[in-house]
This record gives sequence, structure tokens and C-alpha cells, in this order.
Amino acid sequence: IQKLYNAVQAYLPAGTTYEDFTVGGEGERGIGIMQSLKVGPSIADDIKQASIWAVLGSLLVIFLYILLRFRKYQFSLGAVIAVIHDVLIVLGVFSLTYKFM
Repeated sequence: IQKLYNAVQAYLPAGTTYEDFTVGGEGERGIGIMQSLKVGPSIADDIKQASIWAVLGSLLVIFLYILLRFRKYQFSLGAVIAVIHDVLIVLGVFSLTYKFM
């Protein structure tokens, strides 16, 4: 919060103190941090689990659509493997360039 306050201090009205800027400060309520929420680890786990199920469900739907459209499971399997391959390549690039991105 201190770093944020220092960064935006030039844009705040004159006389705005750090105490006025923080959550629950006594200053003018149109200025500073009005509310702060923290995402707990249990919520993060729920989001992670839901996203994994969403990805698996979407891959299943893609598999079924291509299977019904072209009547060959080889095309469906190839498409799903290609999507997984593309995702792994992107994750690998981000892993290698983590310091820059």
C-alpha cells in the first residue's frame, strides 16, 4: 500500500496523507483505497479446480464435435492432441521467458 501511495501521490489532492489513503482512512472517501479484499487459498483452489474441469470439458466437446462431423475418431484425437501440443508450447515459451514477460 505504501508503494501505491508513493506512486500516485502526485495525482492526489494536496494534503492527502497516507492514513487518508489507506482502507478505513478518515479522509475524503472519494480518494484512496475504498475497499480491499483478499482471495484466500480455498477460493483459489476452487477456481483452479473449476478451470481444470472447464478445459477437460471443452476438449471433450471438441472431440465429440469433430467425431460427429467427420465420422472418424482419428481426426478428433488428432485435433485434441494438437490443442494440447499448442498449449504446452505456449506454456514452455512463457516458462523460458518468465523474467522478460
